Amino acid sequence: MKFLFIINPNSGSRKKNKIIKNIYKYLPVADYKIIYWINPQQDIGYSIKSNLKDFDTVVAVGGDGTVNMVAQALINSKTTMAIIPCGSGNGLARYLGIPLEIKKAIKGLYSGRIITIDTCIVNNMIFISNCGVGFDAHVGSYFAKSKKRGFWSYTRIILEKYWSYKPEEYELLINNTSIYRKALFITFANSNQFGNNAFIAPEADIQDGIINVSIVKPFPFYNLFGMAIKLFNKSIHRSGYVESFKIEEVTLIRSKPGIVQYDGEPANMGKELNIKIIPKSLSVLVT
Repeated sequence: MKFLFIINPNSGSRKKNKIIKNIYKYLPVADYKIIYWINPQQDIGYSIKSNLKDFDTVVAVGGDGTVNMVAQALINSKTTMAIIPCGSGNGLARYLGIPLEIKKAIKGLYSGRIITIDTCIVNNMIFISNCGVGFDAHVGSYFAKSKKRGFWSYTRIILEKYWSYKPEEYELLINNTSIYRKALFITFANSNQFGNNAFIAPEADIQDGIINVSIVKPFPFYNLFGMAIKLFNKSIHRSGYVESFKIEEVTLIRSKPGIVQYDGEPANMGKELNIKIIPKSLSVLVT
């Protein structure tokens, strides 16, 4: 097998030198090539596509944002994606059971099996795990600017921003029927978690051709700890503050343009968002 590694040195809080040393140690030099994705403005998709004919598998080395960029270049192709997780949350890797230990993840490149998963699109942007609007996207925009990465940095931003954030009104158009909801945030989930084993859609299945929608309604601050517990013990969908359902396509309409997070990456988008599933569109190597 031939591997093309895409390494994002800026993702997460784990040093990448250890990963590179393990690649040198466990893989024959003739079996791989490394491309460093140093500049966010770099067209990494072009770099990947121009090398596809020479490699069986493209390995995303980084977090969910890196995985997303690699996946965008491989949608509906014959090339497989693999993951060496070293981001802040590693949501997709955790969902797929890919080892977080570097050595095990690298060794798994030879012993893993290939599965085909669904991907999704919000307007013109691909997402693999989830996308969302509201407080989650608001926090994500601050986290993207933070110099400190990791779980505790994300938690600190949540606690700081919760007090001043005002929930919004949304219209969800499903099969020509509108529903209206006031929400703290709304998540459209392909896999079951944000990352760090925070399960926003515990029943989601990345191979079922369905998007799981989680509408989190405004709740008092004193319920924040309880909601966090439900998020981590896979029971958030049973909360009275959460409404869950499944769709293949939905249009979300809000009062004004704003931030959307897709696989943890913030982006400015318009008032109207179209979200839909792309069934069986990406081959992924899992262990």
